[in-house]
Amino acid sequence: MSSYEIVKFLLSLIEYEVVSPVKYVIWYGSRIEETDIDLMILTESETHWRHCSLGRLDLTCMSVTQFKDLAYKLDIIATEPLFTGKIVFGEEEELKKLRVLISKNPPSRDTISYLFQRALEEYLNSVSLLRQYQHTSCRSYLIWSAINLGYAFSYKILSQVYDTDTHIWKGPLTLSELLRASKDSGYQLLWRTIRQSKRNPEILQEDIIINLQRKWEEICIRNERRGGF
Repeated sequence: MSSYEIVKFLLSLIEYEVVSPVKYVIWYGSRIEETDIDLMILTESETHWRHCSLGRLDLTCMSVTQFKDLAYKLDIIATEPLFTGKIVFGEEEELKKLRVLISKNPPSRDTISYLFQRALEEYLNSVSLLRQYQHTSCRSYLIWSAINLGYAFSYKILSQVYDTDTHIWKGPLTLSELLRASKDSGYQLLWRTIRQSKRNPEILQEDIIINLQRKWEEICIRNERRGGF
């Protein structure tokens, strides 16, 4: 089976109809055995942005144009695979140039505002999922609510770090760099629990997410009192 046929098969698993040729497949994350398999699939022309998890397999699909737009905004959805991933399908030159260009341009005020807006959106998505599905027998909403909250923390930390005068711009921070640099034990616990829950869904409980949602709210309130966003 060719690389392209494998990609088509993966997309069929999430019932995703490809109306545009696949241009890139990027394998990112830890890229070691016994961990999640994260794949970013980029198509040549505009397509509906789709994300799906199938056990250890996490697939995200969007167009190259959408991916570049997110990367220029320093959105970790794009910068994580761009700067940490391995291209397993497609020519590397175009994305290599994109990495160099982004690394040379520090974040603007608009970029920092965008990241904070994304933090709010992900937080609201996390809260909405809990409220909508908490009285159902389905447990998948817990992992998605936790992932939304994980990104809410990530975007918030990124907007704070990039907005400090002491930050020396060397390129966008990766998720592992955020986890190492963060002094927030709740943020580290959240991503650790998300990873563990992929193998054992029972360890992810609703009260854990609710407590961390409150912690996120407290962080935003403290920053506002200090004159932040």
